[in-house]
Amino acid sequence: MSDKSDDEILTLAERRYRLLREESMIVPAVSSEIDFEIPPPWFDADKFRNAQKLAQKYYISLNMSHLVGLLMVVQLPSGLEPLLATGNSKDIPKLFRRYLSTIVHVRSWYEEDPYKEGSKAYKSIRQVRRMHARACEMMNKKTGRVIGRDRIWVSQWEMAITQWAFIGVLILYPKDCGGHSLSDGDLELLNYFWRFIGYLHGIEDRFNICNGNLRESRALYKLILDREYRAVIGQNPHPAPVGYEMAKGIAKSLRPLNPSLRWQTFLKHFYTALEIPVEIPLKRVHRFRYSLLSFLVYTGLKSRMIYAPLNSLLRWNVRRQEKKRDQHEKMLTKKYPDEKYESGCPYAIDLDYIDAFQTSDMPNKTLEEQSKGVCMRNNNDNSGDKMTGNSMESCKLAEINANVIEQVATLPSPQVAC
Repeated sequence: MSDKSDDEILTLAERRYRLLREESMIVPAVSSEIDFEIPPPWFDADKFRNAQKLAQKYYISLNMSHLVGLLMVVQLPSGLEPLLATGNSKDIPKLFRRYLSTIVHVRSWYEEDPYKEGSKAYKSIRQVRRMHARACEMMNKKTGRVIGRDRIWVSQWEMAITQWAFIGVLILYPKDCGGHSLSDGDLELLNYFWRFIGYLHGIEDRFNICNGNLRESRALYKLILDREYRAVIGQNPHPAPVGYEMAKGIAKSLRPLNPSLRWQTFLKHFYTALEIPVEIPLKRVHRFRYSLLSFLVYTGLKSRMIYAPLNSLLRWNVRRQEKKRDQHEKMLTKKYPDEKYESGCPYAIDLDYIDAFQTSDMPNKTLEEQSKGVCMRNNNDNSGDKMTGNSMESCKLAEINANVIEQVATLPSPQVAC
C-alpha cells in the first residue's frame, strides 16, 4: 500500500486525468507501441493466475460491476456512436447476442491463459483487438480524421473509459456489488488483472487507468466517475437519449441470464449507490423487486453459504444460455419487434463482426491475418469515404460533450462529432 499522503494521491490522479484528456484522444485504441507477443516487464504470471482464481470466486460481484458499467458507458456519446455505427446493437435480439458474447469473451480471460496459443482467451483477445482496430480505421476514414492530429473515434480515451466500465464500480463500491468479503488486497489483485487485460487490448501504460496501487486507482476512478459519467448521465434532458434507451434494452436482453433483472431496479440500486442524480420511477412491482435486490446485495451475499452457490449458478447459467442463444434471439425478436436503436450520424461501417461463439472455432492463423495492419499507426491516408458538410452538421455530439464537460473541468473539451 502506498505511503503517499491523501493530497499527493489526489495530485497524481489529477495529473493522470489531465494526461488522458489532453493526449489519449488522438491515439488509436490499439497502440502500435505494444508488442503483444511479449508480456510487459511488470507482468507477474503467478499474480495474474491468483487474480483469475479470485475473479471466479467473486464472479457475481464482477458481473454486477461489468453490467452497470456497460449500462453507463453506452450513455456517453463517444462510447455510444461506435456501437450504433456497426449495426450490431440496433435491436434487443442483437443486444442479447452481442453482450452474451462479451460475457463469454470476459469469462475466457478469467479462466484461461491469454498467451497459450489456441486457448479461448488467446483467440478472444486477438479478435476483440482486431475489431477495435478496424472500427478505429473505418470510422476515422469515413469522417476524414487524421490519427495523431485530430480527436479520433475509438481512441485510447474510449479504451480507458471502457476499462473503468468493467472494473471501476467494483473498486469504488465493492459492497454495493455484493463483495463484502473482498479485502483491499483482493481489490488490488483484481485491479492488476484489468491492468494486464487493458495492456493486451492495446492500452499504453501511460493511459492505462489500472496502472497504480489501489489508493491511486481509486482516486483516478473517482475523478472519472465525477467528471465523465455523472457529468453526462446526470444531465436533464439526457444528452444521449438513444444511449439511455439502449441501456434499458441491454437489461431487457439479458433477462435469460437473470430472469429477475429489470432495468428500473438495477439502475435505481446503482444510481443511488453512485449518487447519480437521476430519478428512476418505480411501480409497485418494481419497488418489491428493488427491496429484494437490496436485501440480496446487502444481506444475503454477505454469507458465503449464499454467495458460493449463487456464484456457481450464474457461471453455469452463462454456459447454458450460450447453448440456447439462437432460441433466445428468436424469442426476443417476437417480444420486442419495434425497439430499435439508430445512429444520429448518417453513416455505417461493416466490421466483419465475429462474436465469441465464432471466435473459439477459428484457426489461430486466420485471427493473426485479420489482425494485421488496421489502425495501429499514425495514418495520414484520408482516402476513405468522407461525409459531406451537411452530413457532419447533422450530428451534434460535439456540442453535447462540450457543454457538459465545460461545466466540470477547465481542460479542453473532448470533441465528438460525426
